[in-house]
Amino acid sequence: MQFKVDIHLTGKNCLSLIGALVVLALALITLLVPPWHLSSTLWRSIVIGLAIVGVIAFIWLTIRQSREDHERDQREKSRDEKFESIVAKIAELHPTSSKSAPPEPTTRNVELPQSAETKKVHPVIDGHIYRIVSASKSSVGEITRDLYRAMNRLGNFVVDADVLAEMYIVNASDEKLFLRDVVGTVEIDGKTLPLIRQNDFRAWEFDNRDYEYCLDFSKKRFDRTKLEPLKALLPSLALELEAHKPLEGWLHFAVKQINDPEKLAGKALYSFAFVDSLGNQYPVTKSAPHSERPEVTTRAMPRVAHQTP
Repeated sequence: MQFKVDIHLTGKNCLSLIGALVVLALALITLLVPPWHLSSTLWRSIVIGLAIVGVIAFIWLTIRQSREDHERDQREKSRDEKFESIVAKIAELHPTSSKSAPPEPTTRNVELPQSAETKKVHPVIDGHIYRIVSASKSSVGEITRDLYRAMNRLGNFVVDADVLAEMYIVNASDEKLFLRDVVGTVEIDGKTLPLIRQNDFRAWEFDNRDYEYCLDFSKKRFDRTKLEPLKALLPSLALELEAHKPLEGWLHFAVKQINDPEKLAGKALYSFAFVDSLGNQYPVTKSAPHSERPEVTTRAMPRVAHQTP
């Protein structure tokens, strides 16, 4: 029977081993050598010599450890600087210079949280949500997120995103009311983020042109001839709501500093509320998914002609 053992000792390991052997030798001398022999010149010299060797070994080990720690810190600092430089370069790749536009919006049906108390109340301003569409604002978000993930720093990656909500609203009272705003939040991984309402449907800038969200009524993948603008739910504020007259349309919200925009189309929990002119809020508690509605996409906005005087 043969045993083969490979032992690889680094400098630090050797110094640690020497220190351990010195401590062991001193302990054995104390236990095994009779006390009256320890007072002799020979044993005193041996003990002092072992102590000197042990002290030198530990001092040398400390110096080597400190040097390696310093070199490791320098390597990590250099690596982080290179990483930050790469991220900065990617951040400079604005969609105007990128070869690809940001990804297409993702559509999802939404289920809103409801409580027993909410179901019993008949709100003055009522409504429901047809669907929610989300999209990242960056065309290089995937690349940057992969870099952060490779460096085990995914928690530091953030990007802005858009949320579009197709909604229905009706004044359920018998009197004229005014709608001041629609507010909302989204909960992702236990963290609640505000939905910041936007006044238009601008998506991003690409190739020196502004792009906007729109509806694609064509059932063919590459047919861009049947694109129509989104109808705004709130064309102006305060919006007058006539009694029992329903309105349908879209709202555009921004989500700032989100780690993973794809989670907006996953198990994110959305909450919306209508706000009247007096500041009263009426939560939206109903959803009505509709699979036959046209998909949301983006298109280039018309160029604005500059008039020369």
